[in-house]
Amino acid sequence: MTTTATQLSEVRAAISAVLKAQEYEFEGRRVKRADLGMLQERERYLEDKLARESRGNRGPRVTGIRISHG
Repeated sequence: MTTTATQLSEVRAAISAVLKAQEYEFEGRRVKRADLGMLQERERYLEDKLARESRGNRGPRVTGIRISHG
């Protein structure tokens, strides 16, 4: 099983490759890389997932709440 951090690294490498060349020729065949928008969407998803994992999957952090006992 691939970790979230590893997946994020792979997606970032794919984004870098797309930015260098969307299409290329390999053994006489034209090859098109993955869609940049889809890769960027996946990158955001993985960044959020990694942040949740680093918080221990406790969900979003809520700050600035005061409870009054009275």
